[in-house]
Amino acid sequence: MATSEPVAQDTVPVTGAIPELPGAPLYGSKSIAEVFTSAAASMGLPGFDNKLHLPASQRVCVVLADGLGRNLLKQKAAHTPFLRSIANSGQGAVPVWLDSAFPSTTASSLASLGTGRTPGEHGMVGYDVLDPAQDKVVNLLGNWDAGVDPCVGSRSRQSSNGWPLTPTSSP
Repeated sequence: MATSEPVAQDTVPVTGAIPELPGAPLYGSKSIAEVFTSAAASMGLPGFDNKLHLPASQRVCVVLADGLGRNLLKQKAAHTPFLRSIANSGQGAVPVWLDSAFPSTTASSLASLGTGRTPGEHGMVGYDVLDPAQDKVVNLLGNWDAGVDPCVGSRSRQSSNGWPLTPTSSP
């Protein structure tokens, strides 16, 4: 005979319903991948699209706070008055919130920021990947030994070690 165990007060009982999942990143319109290309366009550089609708500028400063997502910022809003004021201004022509890359890892997001491409295009889809040439797992953020060479080839032409990196976006 089964006995039921008490449910903790802060536990949400499972009802069979699937919780709402976050939407897919809005690549091409409102994601981290559009930051540098929009900044370049806002400074008048030809060949770049200003998909984030940044105002015309002579200089741009990009600040990235790794790990400071929307939920954490909302929780700590009392400690961040400047960021809170920006967040409370709403989503005008220039978006207040941008989508991270998916998967939401530092390596994936920084590669999307720097290349203007999605993780599926640039190939950095997590922290650790297999280096087929050495048959070992390496961390994409560094501490590589001399045998690791991620800068050879792309998906369109298979490299000797099979790393799926692509060149950065350019005009």
